[in-house]
Amino acid sequence: MAMQTISKAVGVVLVIGSLFVGAYFLIYKGPAEVAGRSTQAGYELTKQALSDLAEALQFTPRVIVGEKTLLQQDAKIRELATASRNFEHTYAYTHSWLGSTKTVELKGQFLAKAGFLVNDQFALITDEQSGTTVLRYPPAQLISCELQSVRVLKDENGWWNKLSPQEREEAQNKLISTAKEAAVKSGVLHQAVQNLAERLKPFEERNSIKMSLEPLP
Repeated sequence: MAMQTISKAVGVVLVIGSLFVGAYFLIYKGPAEVAGRSTQAGYELTKQALSDLAEALQFTPRVIVGEKTLLQQDAKIRELATASRNFEHTYAYTHSWLGSTKTVELKGQFLAKAGFLVNDQFALITDEQSGTTVLRYPPAQLISCELQSVRVLKDENGWWNKLSPQEREEAQNKLISTAKEAAVKSGVLHQAVQNLAERLKPFEERNSIKMSLEPLP
């Protein structure tokens, strides 16, 4: 059993080493020199690993070995959405003046999307001594909260205290702003992190890499 564990650990380190060393030669030495210094099988493994990682994340993160950056980030997207949630949210506005009360109550259908900003904080880091691999990423955040539809539950004027068009508009704006707060509290940010880990599983399995996720503060 001990020999199997050691053999598996060595295999993971070898694959990681092939990935990062291959990335270094691809960037700094060029394909021609790579061909002269590594086997074709190793080169293809490196290309496949990088391709699998880019497919999982929808972009290529920065690759760091030790303290050296071997591969700069390559991204055509600014945000990576990994979770979405449909939900209902209501908001009511009431105002009384001299015993006359006006009320407007709205219910909206929303679609919230959560994920991550795609920036240099996204980095795949391997430790030269232990061979462990970590994906560091920025904190999950609410990317969007779109109002899909709105229904008026109440629109009532008082006898001399009337709702104005401005108050109705302000009520809808408040509906949207408080819906964003509700979306954050709904757990969609936590779901975004869980889904990110799920996205990376095929990359880990195909390339025999065990990777841990480390959020940045």
